Amino acid sequence: MERDLAKKRIKIAKIYNVPNNVDHIFYHVHSYVDESDKWEKGDRMSTEGFIKPASNNVLKDFLERVFENIRISFSADLPSRIKCLFLSDNIESVIEHNQQVTRQLLSIKLLKGKYIRVDQNCFNDCANGLNEKDKELMAQCYWGGVLDDESKSEILFEGEFEIVDDLTHFISKFRQLT
Repeated sequence: MERDLAKKRIKIAKIYNVPNNVDHIFYHVHSYVDESDKWEKGDRMSTEGFIKPASNNVLKDFLERVFENIRISFSADLPSRIKCLFLSDNIESVIEHNQQVTRQLLSIKLLKGKYIRVDQNCFNDCANGLNEKDKELMAQCYWGGVLDDESKSEILFEGEFEIVDDLTHFISKFRQLT
């Protein structure tokens, strides 16, 4: 394993509660099937009832279940990967995930709820073939909110939010600048 996670101190990730007056903007990539599934500027929504659909990747779906079981045993109060809205406060990292035509790049304002910051690399490393013990350790590090210089931060949010703007049309312009 590239990073020696056994030496890291595992603690429960800090849960950030969102009051109604937070003005910080986050970014989200929204997948849709057809035009009627698109989210529009001004839409107010909730993650209540969100359930991440199964993917075509059996290993990824298995890992989602492993991580969910460890989350529940670790701290059931943490937002669930299966029911959350994945966010970033860095537009560049969101654009990396916006390679498909049927995705929107959106700016999001959190209205009410909770979120945590976790290391996306912990999940990705598990998908690259670790043994069972290492997978559990990686999941504990993920839910422990262990972030360092090598981390790729992602934000898991559960609660109410508003679509501030659809930035999808800026993607090609942004890519030309980088």
